[in-house]
Amino acid sequence: MSFFILLGKHDFDSHYEVKDTSVLPSLKEINNKPSICNDHCFYCPNCKNLSVEPIKRKEFITIFFIPVIPVYWGKQLKCPVCDWRQDFSKETELNIVKQKTIEELT
Repeated sequence: MSFFILLGKHDFDSHYEVKDTSVLPSLKEINNKPSICNDHCFYCPNCKNLSVEPIKRKEFITIFFIPVIPVYWGKQLKCPVCDWRQDFSKETELNIVKQKTIEELT
């Protein structure tokens, strides 16, 4: 008798709602540059797009597609174009990314 156990890793990403909206760059601050973001966006240092957004990320080891063991639980900046990621722990760290975004585009 033999058993097959299907193991894997699954990622759960969800939108991160920023409480302090002053850390988000507005389109007015970046000189109304065209972008694929709606109201707020960050600059991607990898692919040079204005598409980076904050997300909540959870990674689990799964058994038969059932999440069992958490591997990572935190907040990240993610670019949906090139899949670049950067961890952040506080919303004040987003101010640094905001300033880099404004400097790159002005």
